[in-house]
Amino acid sequence: DVVRDADMIGGTSGPSTSWTGVVRLAALFVLAAASTTPSAAEIATPDGQRDSGATSARLSVLAVGVLTVPALIVVRQWNSGDTAAQLLALAALAIIILAVWRLAILVTELERQRRLTELVLDSTVEGIVGLDTNGLVLFANLAARRMLRTREADLLGRRFHDIAHHEAPDGTPLDFSDCPVTVLVQEGREGYVTDQVYMRRGGDHFPVEIFIAPLVTDGQLVGAVQSFRDVSERMAIQRLQQQFVSAVSHELRTQIGRAHV
Repeated sequence: DVVRDADMIGGTSGPSTSWTGVVRLAALFVLAAASTTPSAAEIATPDGQRDSGATSARLSVLAVGVLTVPALIVVRQWNSGDTAAQLLALAALAIIILAVWRLAILVTELERQRRLTELVLDSTVEGIVGLDTNGLVLFANLAARRMLRTREADLLGRRFHDIAHHEAPDGTPLDFSDCPVTVLVQEGREGYVTDQVYMRRGGDHFPVEIFIAPLVTDGQLVGAVQSFRDVSERMAIQRLQQQFVSAVSHELRTQIGRAHV
């Protein structure tokens, strides 16, 4: 496009030369490749393993691409000797530069906010998973991935129930429509679910307590956020306490019985 516009500004007419045709054809392939980047797998990769979305180099390339043609127009009009045209061209170039500068600020700030949000989510000890109304995973924090022993790429876009919650505590299959989490998510209700088990990658289970909070945007239910915690240690402590109380009670009954004898 830049080559074509430069030809138009320079007054070039007639068929394109062979090299300009090759450049334009290559540009089409580049655009097609760019439309597939980044892929879902790359987006799901943790920040430490992929490039930053908004870098100074990428913003510089964007600025050059946007400003090249206006700059050529300014040069063309400047050589024309028409004062009004020169002023209009300079004003247009200044507006475009301001727009690119504001865009760079916006993209950088959005990237900073995204990183801050990820840092906050990953600093919690509870697993946090975002779901849409169909139960598909929108995001999963570090604690959730560690408890499930899985990668974010293996969660995003998949139904969380099928990955981690397809069995009841007694080991029987748990249908998606009968899942208490599914009911709360699809009805847009807040709720606390206990006595459930999640499945880690590899097949072993662990007991969880789950809290569901609906996600509502502009009055429209778009999904829910579920937070869950592994209560294995707490349940183990409770069992030890119960065993201790039972042992003490048995010993007391034995001693009382002997005293009566």
